[in-house]
Amino acid sequence: MSEVPQAPQEPQGHRGPHGRGGRRRHHGSHERSPSPATEGQEPRRHHGRHGHHGSHEHSPSPALEGQEEPRRHHGRHGRHGSHGRSPSPALEGQQEPRGPRHHGGPHRGGPHGRRGRPPTTNSDWERSDNFHNSHLLRKDEALDAAIQNSEANGLPPISVSPAQGQLLYLLAKSIGAKRILEVGTLGGYSTIHLARALPDDGKVVTLELNEHHAKVATENITKAGLASKVDIILGPALDSLEKIDPEPKFDFAFIDADKTNMLKYFTESKRLLRKGGAIFVDNVVRDGRTADPADTSEFTAGVKQFIVALKDDEEVEATTIGTVTGKGYDGFLYAVKK
Repeated sequence: MSEVPQAPQEPQGHRGPHGRGGRRRHHGSHERSPSPATEGQEPRRHHGRHGHHGSHEHSPSPALEGQEEPRRHHGRHGRHGSHGRSPSPALEGQQEPRGPRHHGGPHRGGPHGRRGRPPTTNSDWERSDNFHNSHLLRKDEALDAAIQNSEANGLPPISVSPAQGQLLYLLAKSIGAKRILEVGTLGGYSTIHLARALPDDGKVVTLELNEHHAKVATENITKAGLASKVDIILGPALDSLEKIDPEPKFDFAFIDADKTNMLKYFTESKRLLRKGGAIFVDNVVRDGRTADPADTSEFTAGVKQFIVALKDDEEVEATTIGTVTGKGYDGFLYAVKK
């Protein structure tokens, strides 16, 4: 969930503010393959018409039937080390390397922060994450195994964090979701959280561009015992979204793919969502770069375009929530369809 110099255009479909899904750079490269980890770039899941977080086609990959970039988060998962009581370093799960910009995140009151206190640092955020996670998240072997297997297979560490994965689970469960759409599968870490929120007859349809990522996700989802609840569609996310049958409607959507196509992913997901359904879009703050007029990178431009467009969108009610965690300063957008 996290650049300083201007980044090159990212492929459609990467996950994370750094996203999942977009144009392929290599024939075998799928959505969740991140862009180079240079500052200013974000590894993403591909999901666009030609992206990393590949959108998934109509027909779910055989291996995935009954069986998820690198928010991103979550997870846009390498990002968040071990799930549960002893979370791994907070850096795991970062989607793109972040510059030192506001090393301590947003603060007021000059160099010493609010009320004369020194600004917080990344180590403070990580310590806070570890404290809360150690008390609120239980040890979870399936999630830990998914992270380890994703790392062992070279997937970028840009999944959502354990705490964000738990938030996705709670949000989907709180609205009684039976059908969930995910744009950007990566290694299936967030997919597992979402699938667990469903009733026995529920289904997660997740889109992934990268065939290798989809294979790893299938392994992780199957090992978690959730294969029957997940369909992975392989291919550019935008193509897959256009082909998905609009009925029955989805109840919840999670978008964690490339940022350049964020508005398109949102528009298509909204079309497939029922009234009262919710959409969670990861990586919309990006260390404050989204509001920085000096940042003209393709990634930031994609997020800005998305946020500005919502001002005149009469079909949804939405808000952005900023987050300061061990992974850095970022945030997500939460929208409900009217």
